[in-house]
Amino acid sequence: MTQKTFPKWLLVLMVGVGLMLPLLYVLRILTAYDNPMDFRYFWGVGRIWAEGGNPYATAFAQTMTAIFASEGLDHLLINQFHRWLYSPHIWMFSRPLAGFDFNTAFWVWTLLNTALIYLGTVLVVTAFLTFERAWHWAVLVTLLVYTVVSIGGVMSLTVGQFSGAIYCGAAAFAHAAIRGRFWMMVLALVLLTMKASIGLPFVAFALVVARFRLAVVLAAVISIALTLPSLLSEGVGAVLFGYLEGVQVYAGYEPNAPYSMTGLRTLIYYLTGADLSGLVMALLASVAVAGIAWIGQRNDVPPAQVTLAVMAVILFVVPLHLYDLMLVSILAIGLVSPWFAVLFLGVLVALFRVNRVSEIVGIEEQSASFDGSLLASLLLGCLLVATLVLFRKGFARLQA
Repeated sequence: MTQKTFPKWLLVLMVGVGLMLPLLYVLRILTAYDNPMDFRYFWGVGRIWAEGGNPYATAFAQTMTAIFASEGLDHLLINQFHRWLYSPHIWMFSRPLAGFDFNTAFWVWTLLNTALIYLGTVLVVTAFLTFERAWHWAVLVTLLVYTVVSIGGVMSLTVGQFSGAIYCGAAAFAHAAIRGRFWMMVLALVLLTMKASIGLPFVAFALVVARFRLAVVLAAVISIALTLPSLLSEGVGAVLFGYLEGVQVYAGYEPNAPYSMTGLRTLIYYLTGADLSGLVMALLASVAVAGIAWIGQRNDVPPAQVTLAVMAVILFVVPLHLYDLMLVSILAIGLVSPWFAVLFLGVLVALFRVNRVSEIVGIEEQSASFDGSLLASLLLGCLLVATLVLFRKGFARLQA
């Protein structure tokens, strides 16, 4: 059926149903799951800030335990609390949660992250498509459904992570880098720097690309402004030094061990037994991203190919959890290349339930909570190689 004969009412119906499916799946999660272990942190920290406390203090675990016990949420005290590890400007998300009871706050949090996933997916698709044809809408719906119901989306929404915000930030980055949207880059950097290890390489890119350098400054100003309320608790020094101490001990917790995460750090651990610091990997990714951005800018490599390579480097080199693998959907910007599209779709299928695929294949892993991390790491490596080939082809064609 051609573009001209495709009934508009049928297109609207199909897109409408497609856009509703992920939301129905999210509602199923909200009604069937009542033990969001990671969300405990975001809600509890909001309570600490609401009471004028400092979540970066050494007494964080005791304070959180007392809050949950006083609220009758003893079933959420099975796993002990560790340190608060996120940037102070996440205050804008956590502090408002304190106005709700735990269960209501979890609904608000989940629906907010879902909305950010919807927005992020629109930004990804509009980075390389225009919705002038019916199949453009099919790409949007398919990518949205996949992002929500694949392992990354399911794990993030189930445990109450804020991966939706990181996904939206990375999608805004891809859109800005390809379309040259300055303020979109500012938004991207504000969101992404809430998780320092992920945000650092994106900042490196913006610093290298001339038209986005001011975006780094503006994003820093906005982030500092959002941080100010959290600094009022015990002063700038106590909050910032507490945050930096948390960054240093991040890898020391079992959920952040190399076998619980994905990417290059995980592969190095399984091959050599070495446990490299996540901060070292983030710095390595930043150098690689800066190099790609510099080569791309100097040689006029198409922005889509530069962005694709940058995203693939970050996905492979920066240590991520399985719930962060929503970010893989952003590589859909490479679908314009037929051979990359075939590889990408194959990887998406394997990553959909990578824990089950890993079990079927018989891969033995150390992590009981993040099965599939090793296989996911190998698949991310394949995507990186493919995107670098595309980048090199774009560079070589322009040189010729």
